[in-house]
Amino acid sequence: MFSQIAKSAIRNSRISSPSSRLAPVHKQFSASTSAKREIQDAYILSASRTPTAKFNGSFLTVTAPQLGAVAIKSALEKSKVPAEKITDVYMGNVLQGAVGQAPARQASIFAGLPSTVEAVTINKNIQLGLAEAQVAGGMENMSRVPYYYPRASSLPAFGNVQAEDGLIKDGLWDVYNQFHMGDEYAIQSYKRAQEAWKTGAFKEEIAPVTVKGRKGDTVIDTDEGYMDVKFDKISSLKPAFVRDGTGTVTAANASTFQ
Repeated sequence: MFSQIAKSAIRNSRISSPSSRLAPVHKQFSASTSAKREIQDAYILSASRTPTAKFNGSFLTVTAPQLGAVAIKSALEKSKVPAEKITDVYMGNVLQGAVGQAPARQASIFAGLPSTVEAVTINKNIQLGLAEAQVAGGMENMSRVPYYYPRASSLPAFGNVQAEDGLIKDGLWDVYNQFHMGDEYAIQSYKRAQEAWKTGAFKEEIAPVTVKGRKGDTVIDTDEGYMDVKFDKISSLKPAFVRDGTGTVTAANASTFQ
């Protein structure tokens, strides 16, 4: 999921039926040396995410690893798995420009996990059967993606060089089909978000983010932008980027996420 958003799930080695089987799973993580090791199925013990925010909005000063750390910490607290039982952290992060080295490692440490925990920024083939407890998730902050200056012998030694927008190149462009999200998909997405918040479907998964500012701390605990839409205006807006008749991305169907 693109945006200023991070999500994390705690899983323990095939997804099975929920609550009725969670009690023996939690026993599996007991600190007692006498606890039996009989569980071989995989379980999702908890899941958590930060709110989403508008592009250049509330999370403008917050890095993707910092958002990831909030989600990881919240998921760990919900799962009640002791931090010392975690052996691996896997976090997806597509837009890594200017994020710093080892984004998953940053998120893991910021979440309070010890430096001895292996942290891997996905993509990686995971041998799940060799680990007892893992953290998996993803994190992005589109508001902090830089512009790229390509290095190539074909570029002029002097003069102007055109920058590439990392947000488009690495994030919003479908390299396989060469198109952007359209109006119908955007309308469907907005309506689903509005209904989900109305019914409280997102309430349990949100991990609030505290953003520090000059006037004090601000707590972000809901998604931004999903209510700021006029459905009757979407199809009438002109393309914002390509204006030669072939453009499809408008201010309405483009992602509002950071």
